[in-house]
Amino acid sequence: MRYYKKAAEQGHMEAICNLGVCYNNGEGVEQDYTKSLHYMKIAAELGDEMAVHNIGVSYKNGEGVEKDGAKAYEYFKKAADMGYINSLYELGECYSEGIGVEKNEQKALEYYRLAAEKDNSDALCALAYCYCKGLGVEKDLAMTFKYYQMAAEQGDPDGQYNLGKCYENGESVPVDMEKAKYWIKLAAEQGDEDAIEEMENTFKD
Repeated sequence: MRYYKKAAEQGHMEAICNLGVCYNNGEGVEQDYTKSLHYMKIAAELGDEMAVHNIGVSYKNGEGVEKDGAKAYEYFKKAADMGYINSLYELGECYSEGIGVEKNEQKALEYYRLAAEKDNSDALCALAYCYCKGLGVEKDLAMTFKYYQMAAEQGDPDGQYNLGKCYENGESVPVDMEKAKYWIKLAAEQGDEDAIEEMENTFKD
């Protein structure tokens, strides 16, 4: 924390952004969303794409500022254009949830794909869900399995839990309770609440 403050005072872009992250998460300092946003805006003006993205998150969640879907979308779009992968996923969320734009399942799918191509695990899970429910694309449980598996192998707990459920329910693969337990247990160990409940009920020793 001391290093970040010193570096920030010298105008180091990444340090200023990291200082904002510290205030956002309460790491080494008392959590303060307003101060976090202050430092993010400074870093964004210096060209830090993560800071631009984080400002979008602030507007999306109303942290340090009033919720504003249009501004959230604006900052996510700007960060995505700068090459920040997480913003591609968030743009998908904007179109999926109607945050700052009209809901558009096809547009959501498009951005999820772009982020998934860059191995964003949240986007992989979102794509899996789209194929599971037929959102913006024809329902395809084999594709659902594929994308959950890709996310799970990256260590994503949501992907691990849902991959386990695919094995448990025999969705596009034969039922395999051992594999189901393996993946759901991994998700539970990372604190996934659904996975923890599943381990306590279905897989209780």
